Amino acid sequence: MFKQKDEVKYQEIVEYIIERIKDKNFDRENRIAALNILILCMQVIDDELYKKEFVDFLVEKKGFCTKNIKSIYNLLKKSFVRQSLNITKTELNLRLSVRL
Repeated sequence: MFKQKDEVKYQEIVEYIIERIKDKNFDRENRIAALNILILCMQVIDDELYKKEFVDFLVEKKGFCTKNIKSIYNLLKKSFVRQSLNITKTELNLRLSVRL
């Protein structure tokens, strides 16, 4: 609903959240909170740039995500991630396994 009212502001918020989760000085609890918010935001995002940044973060920080999986909302369900990014299960698994 907020995205429909002010898409530019919504994009600014998403960009800020992406910056926060990538910030190495951001503590674990705040990074998890920001990631949970971003996961919810991704449900209505159709911009390929944001989708790519989201997947890149998941790939780059696979260890962080795995270690904190119980605290990260809905990341337990890969189907949610696939649905929000509109990619296949095989493609998601391939992206996640690339940097093992």
